[in-house]
Amino acid sequence: MSSTTKLYTLLHHHLDQGHYSAALKTTANILAHDPQDALALETRAQLLVALDRYSDALARDPNPGPSLRRAYCLYKLARTQDAHQTLAHARQAQDASLGDRASDVLQAQLHYRLGEFEAARDLFDDLAATAEPDSPELADLNTNSAAATAHLDFAASVPSVLAALASGEHPLASTDELEARPLALVLPSASSTSSRPAPAAAAPVASTSTSTSTSSAGAGPTPPRTRRPLPKSYDASRPASALASDRWVPKRERPSMRDALLQAKERARGKKRDRVARESGMQGAAEGPAAPAGGGGNAQGGKGGGGGGKKKGKK
Repeated sequence: MSSTTKLYTLLHHHLDQGHYSAALKTTANILAHDPQDALALETRAQLLVALDRYSDALARDPNPGPSLRRAYCLYKLARTQDAHQTLAHARQAQDASLGDRASDVLQAQLHYRLGEFEAARDLFDDLAATAEPDSPELADLNTNSAAATAHLDFAASVPSVLAALASGEHPLASTDELEARPLALVLPSASSTSSRPAPAAAAPVASTSTSTSTSSAGAGPTPPRTRRPLPKSYDASRPASALASDRWVPKRERPSMRDALLQAKERARGKKRDRVARESGMQGAAEGPAAPAGGGGNAQGGKGGGGGGKKKGKK
């Protein structure tokens, strides 16, 4: 078995398992042995499309002429006009690899991208009518058809709305009227978003408090504000100006903090003196009283310290 045959066997295995990246590497190895292998070139182009590498697929397409694959890559790269022209040329050339249903789906998508919603809807409806009931593309076709229909309905409603506005049937409020109305009458409330409030007659607002109370009435009760606790160094006898004067001065340099820092240092020194005194007292107690200068220490020292005197016995 030749090396190319082994590589093709490995390539089929990768394709069956859906490992397109590994299959692309195997295709590169096949082309390294034979750069003109037509099957390997075609497989590489299809794998690049499957891996969403559309620019590489266009650059390495073995058939640079108009084709369905080339039109699809241009469509995915948002080059709608180029894709539309390429697909039209491919249909005229009757490319053997061009599938009728696949080209119709791409053509419908291009109609939608170009704003030709009526043609897109008709083509989507025809494709949905000929699709299998259990086909996964049926839901996508119906969704695309509904989207095209929604665009057509919106475009059809615009002239009637403009005509109603021009005739005065639904007059637009002037700037003075909008400024004179309270916000609660202009903006829809959260409870009734579907029903629009009727426009009130233009009248000057009595006072600012009236508009404020009207707008706050629909907003609900205001939650109580929580107060932060005062700092320990707060002095109620000092005026606010004196408190704000040293706000940006470092704490150690503020006049209000000098006495507190001095007291803290004195307390620290006192604690240190007490600790040293306790440690020295404990050390003296552990050593015990000093021994006399001429006395012997322990029992053995007493025996040996008796020195020159011997115990006299009976003769």
